[in-house]
Amino acid sequence: MATQHKLSLDQPARYTIQVEGRLVERWAEWFAPLTLTVTVEGEQPCISTLHGTVADQAALHGMLRALYSLGLPLLLVRCESSQEDSNDNSTQKGIL
Repeated sequence: MATQHKLSLDQPARYTIQVEGRLVERWAEWFAPLTLTVTVEGEQPCISTLHGTVADQAALHGMLRALYSLGLPLLLVRCESSQEDSNDNSTQKGIL
């Protein structure tokens, strides 16, 4: 069972976001400071992964809307840690 984070709307948190398809390099600047990794495995579709700290929930929603507008199906949004988790020295992870 996933552990819930103490998320708030106005605090930063680390996320991993995955979409099916290739997110081209020119879009990487728009999603900065998240890092972009594109994985290609044989005949499988490309998987683009964004990972890093998102400023707040509004920024997260903006990123998700941008990915949707690019027509990339969302595969995963996972909160790795929140600001309060860092303050509590917690290492538990949860899935949104």
